[in-house]
Amino acid sequence: MDQGSRLEKLIKALNFNQKSFAQSLGMTQPNISKMINRANNLSVEVLNKITNVHKNVNVHWLLTGEGEMFGMAQTAQITMAGEPEAIYRKEKSPLLYRDVEQILEDYAREIKALQAAVARLEEVVEQLRK
Repeated sequence: MDQGSRLEKLIKALNFNQKSFAQSLGMTQPNISKMINRANNLSVEVLNKITNVHKNVNVHWLLTGEGEMFGMAQTAQITMAGEPEAIYRKEKSPLLYRDVEQILEDYAREIKALQAAVARLEEVVEQLRK
């Protein structure tokens, strides 16, 4: 199950629809929809909003699918993605850090490929207009 599917499951478990969940976070429904449909990633900002409003949500579960959807209320200071800072330090979790780096590199390649495809389509459209 991917992050978007887990977010959708979380919203249902909290007895919200996309619109009411978005409103609870001070966001718009289309942004939530994009995250569910994997057009947008769950950013650190969004994860922090979720943990600030819905304090018993297990962000680790939301990110990885590991553990339970809901955990005990967060008592540690929330610094990054709703979990203690040490979890995300390169030296403490090199595998997680490498995974994040790889995901970002994959997205960068995908963005470049999409930009090239758009440029080619724009050229075709321009040629058709002549």
